[in-house]
Amino acid sequence: MAATHAAEHTPEAPEYSLTIHRGMGLRAMDVGGVSDPYVKIVRKGGKTKTTKAMKATVDPVWNEEFTIKDTSVTLEVWDRDSVTSDDFMDKIVINLEALCDGTEHRLGLGKGAIFVTVRRKDSRAKTHHWKGYWQWNTMKCDMDFSVTFTEDGRIEGSGEDSASGRFTWSGTYNADNEVVMTKTFQSETAGVRIFKGRLDAKHKVMDGTWTNPANGNEGPFHLKD
Repeated sequence: MAATHAAEHTPEAPEYSLTIHRGMGLRAMDVGGVSDPYVKIVRKGGKTKTTKAMKATVDPVWNEEFTIKDTSVTLEVWDRDSVTSDDFMDKIVINLEALCDGTEHRLGLGKGAIFVTVRRKDSRAKTHHWKGYWQWNTMKCDMDFSVTFTEDGRIEGSGEDSASGRFTWSGTYNADNEVVMTKTFQSETAGVRIFKGRLDAKHKVMDGTWTNPANGNEGPFHLKD
């Protein structure tokens, strides 16, 4: 009787969500001590994806998300030049699986750093880039961030606040689109804020109230994709 062999199964390569948030203190390549930096993601086989170029800055904010199937990629930072060829600034090789914890990571370069978040790609998850504001008395503070809603009701993300700097989100939402999110600032003095609100049906708009548990301050907020 002839022997039978089970067909070999090659597991599908994992899919990652790579968000490139910002750069800090990058090389100045142009007159005036600035650059027009962008990030080029170099994948296996030389395939590339790029962020938009930010004008005249060494502290760019991109907040762009990419889907990557390779485990390891090279992030190259370039200076956009409209007259001559673009100028290479820096690069770093990263292992996506090693960084895949949903938190923001600082990647040191030869000069300055870039900040990224890596997650396992969930085909059921929906990621939004939101802008909005929170208000306390007469003070109105802008927010710019990315946030992901998963099918099991979790929320996570990160972004920038005009009052207190970088922050991360974590929270939950239910079938009625009621949301509770904790906003944790990187600055220890800024602490945390609790945001409670309701999403529209398409997760495009949210209004509600924020609270500072440390002192009881509170006020309205508005977010829009």
